[in-house]
Amino acid sequence: LTSAPNDWTISLNYTGGGLDWPFAIAIDGSGNAWVVNPGVSGYSNGISKFSPLGAAISGTSGFTGGGLTVATVIAIAADGNVWVAGNNLSGGIISKFNSSGVALSGSGGYSGFGLVHPSGIASDGSGNVWVSDDDSSSVSEVNSTGVALSPYGGYGYNDLGHPLGIAIDGSGNAWTTGTYSGSSFMCKLNSLGMVVFVNGIPCGGLGGGLNVPHGVAIDGSGNIWAANSNNSLSELNSRGNAVSGSSGYTGGGLSGSWNIAIDGAGDIWTANEI
Repeated sequence: LTSAPNDWTISLNYTGGGLDWPFAIAIDGSGNAWVVNPGVSGYSNGISKFSPLGAAISGTSGFTGGGLTVATVIAIAADGNVWVAGNNLSGGIISKFNSSGVALSGSGGYSGFGLVHPSGIASDGSGNVWVSDDDSSSVSEVNSTGVALSPYGGYGYNDLGHPLGIAIDGSGNAWTTGTYSGSSFMCKLNSLGMVVFVNGIPCGGLGGGLNVPHGVAIDGSGNIWAANSNNSLSELNSRGNAVSGSSGYTGGGLSGSWNIAIDGAGDIWTANEI
């Protein structure tokens, strides 16, 4: 080599544990990785769990039950319980598992919230779970036992456009990415589910290069980060004002970014769709 590279990367492939077209991933407090598998056919309905060293902990079919149906989003609550959401022919379903992969929700899961197509899920500091729904243009909230806290049809109907990713900040506010009629924005809901006006308009987190944003994450300083489908990242402050420039942050191999996460050092990680 004529010059030293920035780093060396070794890719390791982990298999087993019921992996079947894995879609979303979450890391628990012990460093275990949890993955939801909608499956190639759309009906695998399993959750895979791997140790920090990549050893499969779940069986060959993954963890099942609890109403798990075509799950595509996953979050881990502070108590270690695992929450996933998906949809069947009747609408959106939320399922709950303990840290050992045992289903805590019933055979039909938690339903009846007006969910149609869950697109994001997050847990707040009180153990409540928030689910964004792309098709119904709303966000639903349930408590730790799966009882609805939001009205049927969720919060913020229509104001949220088509919400995708969702994250909860240190004050209990829910932030979700949205698009509507060609516009891209970030929406903020307070802990009561009321849409917070930013710059005088609902869902007023604008600028910063937001361009069909998908995943959203919040750093230790309370800044909001979004992964955009146009190969960029956007950053807003806790008031919803742009921190990144009009084109967002680019480079680093960004390509159709979808999900986003922030590690303990404050570094931003995102996965590319293409």
